[in-house]
Amino acid sequence: MSEKLKYAPDQMYSVRVAKVVRFKGTPLRPRHTYQLRGRVLNELEGVAIKSADLIEEPKDAV
Repeated sequence: MSEKLKYAPDQMYSVRVAKVVRFKGTPLRPRHTYQLRGRVLNELEGVAIKSADLIEEPKDAV
């Protein structure tokens, strides 16, 4: 797969990685779930991201 994934910068994603990745010195480990913004995922290009699911923001009650 050579296509590049693009994530919405201001959306939150629930992310799992396939192997240990360092982002600004912080390790992201497999078997853990992280909540990351799309702009962070866009910076992690080429990393083995196992899954990235959009977190739906709750709508304000009317």
